[in-house]
Amino acid sequence: MADAGVNKNEPGPLEEISEEGWHASIDGNLTATFLTIKAFLPGMQERGAGSVITLSSSAARRPHPRSPIPYAAAKAGIQIMTQHLAAQVGPRGVRVNCIAPETRRRSSSPPTARRGSPALSWTSPAARSWCEALR
Repeated sequence: MADAGVNKNEPGPLEEISEEGWHASIDGNLTATFLTIKAFLPGMQERGAGSVITLSSSAARRPHPRSPIPYAAAKAGIQIMTQHLAAQVGPRGVRVNCIAPETRRRSSSPPTARRGSPALSWTSPAARSWCEALR
């Protein structure tokens, strides 16, 4: 699993984003994911088996006023890189998928109230039964 999540930017207009902030988000998310995959991919291809899982964000799919542009751009880059990689190595027996959750809480973060529909929560009975049906 290639999971990288760095964001040193506040949401705001593009012209207010520093180059340092831009590079921090791109390097900490997209470049870190690229380097992680690059380190493990040769062995998977040699074995003809393996699974790469990348993590993106809903920020990559649509603009949101609370989502910093560099973070969204990096996560969108992860999604397209994952698609290209799947096309490249899938025929060689390596599965490649991207998970892009709507909300995510790291263990180091304090609990926050979920925004949006409770029916979309992974802890709701409807979501649990949907996930069970996929097995």
